Amino acid sequence: MRWTILLALVMGWMSPLDAASKIGEPLPSPFKVQTLKGKTLDLSQTGARVLIVDLWATWCPPCRAEVPNFVELYRKYGKKGLLIVGIDVDEPASKVKSFVKRYGVNYPIVLGGRRELSLVGGVTGLPTTLIIDARGIVRAKAVGFHPKEYFEQWILRLLQEAEKSDAH
Repeated sequence: MRWTILLALVMGWMSPLDAASKIGEPLPSPFKVQTLKGKTLDLSQTGARVLIVDLWATWCPPCRAEVPNFVELYRKYGKKGLLIVGIDVDEPASKVKSFVKRYGVNYPIVLGGRRELSLVGGVTGLPTTLIIDARGIVRAKAVGFHPKEYFEQWILRLLQEAEKSDAH
């Protein structure tokens, strides 16, 4: 399946199946996914102050490089309202579970496919990461590796915006 998705990405065949998420627009609703632990999440209704949705794969070097950063950010900001959801795009559960254990992934992981890829409105590379605010609005889409500081700036900004909104 990995080669099918890679070919689809290269050839531009991946087209949105659902309403695609664009910057400034809300996530498609409902958008339910099932985690590796069997929990159902509706990404459009998480209640998080900041939601990071990361499409990745264990075979992708930039994806593997970002995972420890997400683990650290989730540890640091999870209790303040951050939710990170990693969507592995094309691998068997056993391989992903092994990776999750080895890297100490502390945030929910989902096994994804074409429907989940459509969430980001077409994927041109992995990782592809959406940053979503407390209202469910997509604020940024990052393609490729981005350092921890990039995500942390967004997290702090959106947590602050959510705090101001709560005060009103």
